[in-house]
Amino acid sequence: MGQAVGRTLMFSVCAALALAGCAQAEDRPSIAEFIFEQLGPQSCELMPAEMTGPRLREITAANPEAPVARGEFSGGLKGEFFGGGVFGADAEGGLITGVQGAIVAAPDDAVSYLCLVTVALGNGVADGREVAIVPEADMDAAADGSLIAAYQIWDRDEAGNPRRLAISTASSGSARLALNGVGQLSGSIDVELANPSGGSDSLSATLTVPAAENIISPVLRLRRDGAEEGSE
Repeated sequence: MGQAVGRTLMFSVCAALALAGCAQAEDRPSIAEFIFEQLGPQSCELMPAEMTGPRLREITAANPEAPVARGEFSGGLKGEFFGGGVFGADAEGGLITGVQGAIVAAPDDAVSYLCLVTVALGNGVADGREVAIVPEADMDAAADGSLIAAYQIWDRDEAGNPRRLAISTASSGSARLALNGVGQLSGSIDVELANPSGGSDSLSATLTVPAAENIISPVLRLRRDGAEEGSE
């Protein structure tokens, strides 16, 4: 994941959904769309098509010390995840973590792609404690430091062109993220995602964040609607 550049932002859920200036809810951008738009196209760059499942396993096995994000998918999609991660944090309490890479399905090695961004509500603290990932509908009632997890899932069509299957926010989950003494963040993220094929089985994913660098700047921050001044 390359450096994601966006404007310095703090917004409530109501303010975010009103930005399009539309009267009807169906015309308003979702939180996930808004987050990815503000972070820019580098927040969701797909691996080259030649990075097949066997090739990803080969590279990872040959470089065991490389900072590769790994993970496992279950539920509506079973497979392995290979990718990378970055984060951003600021002195005002903003915290955002990004993971992007390839999902290699079992047993046919079909490759799809995941871009996942967690953004803290209010002041985020990366101290290794478990933090809840809350659904978009529960933003306003969530505790300070809870996370919203926006994601996109992609594959490629028969011509090899990128095709987006889903953009949304995780329905539930948790994260354990910690900063070390040299300013690197690492940890794990567990999320429940909707099945992009439309099936009833959700996707369960456990992802590692390997010693990510603080390169997301400015830091995108979320505030619950009606939060007191100073807590955003």
